[in-house]
Amino acid sequence: MTGPPGSLKAFHDGDPGLFRELVEHHSPGLLSLALAYWGDPDRAHETVQITWVQAYRNRRQLSAWGSLPAWLRTICRNVCRSEGRKVAARDFDPDALAHDAPRPEPTDAPAHRRALQRAVSEALDHLTPRQRDVVVLRMLEGRSTRECAQSLGIAEGTVKATLHHALHALDPLLRSWTDAPLP
Repeated sequence: MTGPPGSLKAFHDGDPGLFRELVEHHSPGLLSLALAYWGDPDRAHETVQITWVQAYRNRRQLSAWGSLPAWLRTICRNVCRSEGRKVAARDFDPDALAHDAPRPEPTDAPAHRRALQRAVSEALDHLTPRQRDVVVLRMLEGRSTRECAQSLGIAEGTVKATLHHALHALDPLLRSWTDAPLP
């Protein structure tokens, strides 16, 4: 964790002032990550809250990570995966797999944006966890290949190859939303 000397000890000790500062500083980025997974602001906010509860409970594990933002993103991704498995098990509808939703008319921009977020979120569900992490970090959060590699603990070449395969898998799933194939 970067910061003044003693801040890691204060974090480990559960200093409420420091924790409040960290929540205020890092929550917007965690919310972006959760929103990319869910496409639903309510679920994204709930995910961020769960992330902070888990971060607080496991705060003494941070020394092994060294980077608070990477550690928090990892917790958030794990919460998304865990909650996603619960939702998928609870909400599984086999009939939904066979139906193609019509493309909404772009005249209602907020509804169109929500529908697109849902489509992206559903398409991301078809990827492996690693592919999903790379797409979210690289394409939705705009992180560099190096940052993705460091955050996920994999080689930069692996990030590039994983992104290539993920985009290839997403292309047919999102084709109805664009006239051109994904890069």
